[in-house]
Amino acid sequence: MIIPVDEDYPEGKKGDLAVCCILALETSWSFEPVSNRKEADELFDISRNRTDVLTVPIKGRASAVVWIAECQGAWEWIRPKETEGAAQYLREAYGI
Repeated sequence: MIIPVDEDYPEGKKGDLAVCCILALETSWSFEPVSNRKEADELFDISRNRTDVLTVPIKGRASAVVWIAECQGAWEWIRPKETEGAAQYLREAYGI
């Protein structure tokens, strides 16, 4: 699912997982639900190498803005796994 960057996570149920990334044009982000953590880790690794995903420079290299989201209930999501690029970008752009 492609979501405009100014929109938040969709509603979920506790334990739901998704792989997310900011797309290169920074106007939208991708939210891809997955059924388990193994699938999330596999899609996370694939997404880090997608050419349409935003990258940010970190220590002289590019880091994709990709993370795994886990629902804690309703609209509350956490990031149990993220790239350095995601940590930096989301902190600077959104304070999260």
